[in-house]
Amino acid sequence: VVVGTRDVLTPVPASRAMARLMPGSELVVLPRAGHQLMQERPDELAELSHRFATGARVVTVLGPPGMGKTRLAREHAWATREGLAGGAWFVDLTEARSVDGVVIGIAVALGIGNFDATVEGMIRQLGAAIAHRGRVLMVLDNFEQVVAHAAVVERLAQLAPASRWLVTSRERLGLPGEVVLELGPLGRLDDTGSM
Repeated sequence: VVVGTRDVLTPVPASRAMARLMPGSELVVLPRAGHQLMQERPDELAELSHRFATGARVVTVLGPPGMGKTRLAREHAWATREGLAGGAWFVDLTEARSVDGVVIGIAVALGIGNFDATVEGMIRQLGAAIAHRGRVLMVLDNFEQVVAHAAVVERLAQLAPASRWLVTSRERLGLPGEVVLELGPLGRLDDTGSM
């Protein structure tokens, strides 16, 4: 099952430069991550859905390596996909180290190219492309390497008002309005979220 489609603006294959910056970007294409996850972390999955349902725009799933942040994010994307006209999209930012890396990673995942030469122009064009999709979930995985550039998430969320952003990270993004779901060992949900 493919969650999301490649039907917006000017789809182009990723260039080698883009592929080098963002080798792991992909659509949320599953076999489900979640049958076992639903049994292991039902409270966390329900709480994540609740955070978005009560108005959160940017939710960060926070925790050390190996806690299942990525699996939880993927399962949430799968569970909510049918209510998202613009789809749910997964972007692996493991190799990103800059604003360019984040922006290009998202663009590659969405299949969008032909960007403005400036970073600001790229952000505006990407924001418009995401806004064009309407209700969409962007899953940004492994954000800890680019926490210093988290303002790009806030800017894209502003440019695409119907978008929702689910970020996995070992560190908080520090954005106004960021809601944090801290993932601890199995069986312990630590609610440190704030609006």
